[in-house]
Order: sequence, then C-alpha cells, then structure tokens
Amino acid sequence: MIYGECMKSLLLAGGRSSRMGRDKALIEVGGVACIARVASALAAAGCEPIRIAVAQPEDVERYGAVMPDGLDVEWVLDAVTHAGPIEALIEALTDPLVADTDSIQLCPVDVPWVNCRFILRVREDSRLWRFTSDTC
Repeated sequence: MIYGECMKSLLLAGGRSSRMGRDKALIEVGGVACIARVASALAAAGCEPIRIAVAQPEDVERYGAVMPDGLDVEWVLDAVTHAGPIEALIEALTDPLVADTDSIQLCPVDVPWVNCRFILRVREDSRLWRFTSDTC
C-alpha cells in the first residue's frame, strides 16, 4: 500500500469462527480460501487498497500465504482481539486516513460467492441512496 492512500474496502477477518469449528478465512471453496476469494472480488471491482482487519499478528502470515500475488492489501490488527465486527468497523472508520473517503465497501470473510458484479451493483445502488444528516 502506498502510505497515505485511503482504503477503498474493509474485509473483516478477525472473528473466532467458533460456530464453524475452524478458521472460516482458510476454508476452501473451489480450491481457493475464502479470504482469497473475497479479496480477489474486491480487487476486481476496483476496491483496492483493501484493508484486512485480523485478530492476531499470526493471522497476517497465515492469511497472507493463501492470498493471490499482486493485491494491494493493508493488514491491520483489531485493537481489541475478538471484540466483534462493530468494533472493527468503528475502529477502521475513525482512522484519520479514512476521513476523506466518500465510501468504503465492507465485506466479511465468510461470503465466498461474492463476486465483482455483485460489488459493482452494490456500489451503483448505494449512489442512488445517498443519506445526509438531515435525511433521518
């Protein structure tokens, strides 16, 4: 990642996967780990740089080993390990580098069938529904 460049997407990968019984990020679908599938879809949709929020430093190495080469990724550690997705989202959105970002594509790690077309459709639909502080 180029220092100072704002993330365009946030991939949440810091969960325990306790209900799944094993690490969801590393489960393979069609021979590709979930984290790699989701990150590739975000990249194909032009959502780089991708910030990937993980729980522990070891996750960066484990997840990085299954990621495709050439993706523009910034790895960040959750300030509070396993605090939950809301906390990870708040932490990411309060980062000073995000202040000038118009929108961020949020994606959990456990949606292996998400694809570029879906992400582009969400982006297009979100432009139709711009909210302001006086909307609500």
